[in-house]
Amino acid sequence: NNPIPTKHGLKVLVFGNSFTQDTLAYLPNILRQANITDCIVAGGCGAGMAFDDWMNDINASTHRSNYTYNVSTNGGDIVQYGSYSIDMLLDKEDWDIIVLQERSYKADYICFFYPYMEQFMSYIKNRIKNRKLCFLYNMVWGTSSTYDNASKQQYNDIISTTKRMN
Repeated sequence: NNPIPTKHGLKVLVFGNSFTQDTLAYLPNILRQANITDCIVAGGCGAGMAFDDWMNDINASTHRSNYTYNVSTNGGDIVQYGSYSIDMLLDKEDWDIIVLQERSYKADYICFFYPYMEQFMSYIKNRIKNRKLCFLYNMVWGTSSTYDNASKQQYNDIISTTKRMN
């Protein structure tokens, strides 16, 4: 993976689900506070999407075009566009950073990440022109739905799984 770029005019695309909306809401302000300006922060969001879902769509004979493209330019309001395919999202800009996120109930078990996360990253690398592309992982927070309200345990499992990622 390449180093995280800190240039002005940064272009960031986040692949995820409803949790991604929070990232999109806060990331432009975080970048602005780091004096990184003239940025495009966008998200390719699909309801409940996980790494295996993204790969199933890529491997399907026809790519679905039902992902929303949410974009904030220069820290402005998020504008939402619909009906984008994965390829359309990847081709929209010359992305500097791609952020990936696993579905919340799968984020605490490493077995859900592989081989799908690596396959998704490989697909993106082969599609993106920017050879200095940097991948980041957007760690989700516990929802406690799979732990009978034991959110602290789920949080600890998510932290443990995230630390084990390559």
